[in-house]
Parts: sequence; C-alpha cells; structure tokens
Amino acid sequence: CTPQKRHVRMLYLIVKLHQTQSVTGAISQCSNPPSVQHAVLNDQSQLLNDFPEGTTVTYECNPGYRRASGSPSISCSNGQWSQPTLTCEKKSCGSPGEILNGKYDLSEGILFGAKARVICDEGYQLVGRERLCFANGWSSNVPLCEVVKCEEPPDIGNGTHTYYGGSVPYGSAFRYTCNKGFTLIGEEEIVCGRDGNYNPPPPQCKVVSCPDVSITNGKKVSGRLPPYGYKSFITFECDSGHKVNGTLTITCGVNGWSSEPPTCYRGNNVVAAPTTTTPTRSTSTESGFWTNPMSPEIPT
Repeated sequence: CTPQKRHVRMLYLIVKLHQTQSVTGAISQCSNPPSVQHAVLNDQSQLLNDFPEGTTVTYECNPGYRRASGSPSISCSNGQWSQPTLTCEKKSCGSPGEILNGKYDLSEGILFGAKARVICDEGYQLVGRERLCFANGWSSNVPLCEVVKCEEPPDIGNGTHTYYGGSVPYGSAFRYTCNKGFTLIGEEEIVCGRDGNYNPPPPQCKVVSCPDVSITNGKKVSGRLPPYGYKSFITFECDSGHKVNGTLTITCGVNGWSSEPPTCYRGNNVVAAPTTTTPTRSTSTESGFWTNPMSPEIPT
C-alpha cells in the first residue's frame, strides 16, 4: 500500500467517524418534555435548556392538586422521553363545618375550586358570602345567618298597638285597637314576616256609618236599628203577592251599603230602589235588632 493510498484511507476513516458522531448526537438529544395534565416541571427542571441522553426531569402537581399515582419523573433515552405516568387529582377541603340557623349547600362538592353556598333558615338572612375551596383549604370568611328584623310597627290614626319598644325579630306579632267610636278595618294582628315586612298590612280605624233605608211593598225582617255601623246588615222581605228584584240582605261596609236595597213589584212593574227613610212595619227588641212580628227573629 503506497503512502498516498494510506493517506486517502485515513481521511475516509476520519470523515466516517465524524458522521457517526453527528448521527449519534442527533439521536441522543430529546425535545422539550411533554405536558402532563394538572402538573408542571419543578423549578430545577425548568432551568434546563437542552435535554441530552440520560436527562431526567421531574413534575409537580399544580396548586390545589395532589399526586394520586404514577412517577413524577421521566427520562430521555435514544432521543425519546419515557411515558409520563403521573396523575394529579384535586385536593379535598373537607367539611366546611356547621352554620348556626342555616346550612351549607355542597352540591359542587368539597374539592379544590368548589363553592359552599349558604342556605339560611326561614326568617334569617345571609351576612357574608359563600366559602371557596382554595389550595390550602376553605376561605376564612365564615358567613352568618342573622334573624330578619322589621321596623317598629307603624302607628295608625285613631288607634293604638301593643309595641312597647326594642327590636322586632321575625315572627313578632302586635295587636291594634281603635279608639272609642272608630271601627277597625282590616286585621287586628300583624306579624313580622321573613322578608322584613309586616303581614298583613296594618289596619285602619275609621268612622263607618251607613244611612237608614226602607223599601216600598216590603219590610225589614232582621238587622240592627239605626245608626248602622261597620258590618251591620238589614234583611228585607217583600209583601205577599210581590216579587223581589235585587239582594234581600245588604251589609254596611267602608264605602256604604254592599248593594242597593231590593225592590218589590207585582208582575213586570219593577219599582225603583228607595232612598233613606224612617223604619216602618217593623218593631225593635231590647237587643237593638229589627224583627218581623209575624216571624221568628233572625240573629246576626
């Protein structure tokens, strides 16, 4: 072998060696590590820019998550990363505890990111807001359910109530009475409701008076003597041979009689309703009710 041939062969071996090293280096280098659900590379692994053969990187679960199974590390081998097996699951915040006069709605669960909403008992209202499940446990703001309160019961004209001061919590009840000569219109008792309002609304004290009435071809058979106050009534009856048109019983209300008094007529001759007159064809009893002498008394 001549010196020239030996020189050519040496050059050939050097080129082949360089090509082999280049190919080996390309195969041994790994790309960026793959993503793992709910996890990131730890601080040390994030500092790496190149990932040659044999490099190992380590993952850690995101805040609010914990390692459930698998290895946190993967390695670079032959230019490929080993398969990640790390599984991260949400942390549990556990029970948020009890709440006085209410309860928690845990329909979202007790894992990281969930909300524990508050349902207050009837007559109580929420002070604060729901609690949140953070990475380190439930938020520290503990809500309260405070009793609903109403304003002082309103005064009414010509009447009084049984309120004597102090707070008015849900369920408190008060009674109203009217001064002498006045009639209570509405309910005498009001109650502080769950919405902070009184139910029913306060009553009124009014002077209610209806005029005396009588009818032609008929008479009063029951009812109080004049004057006619609130809820007083008169019942009429037509004379024999007459027909009635209208309602036989009328009642005194806030706005006057409940209806026009009836009319009594023969055949088709309807008589118009009368206006106020002096009572006739009836007698009175000591109780102050009108009665028909020919029929038994009809009580109020």
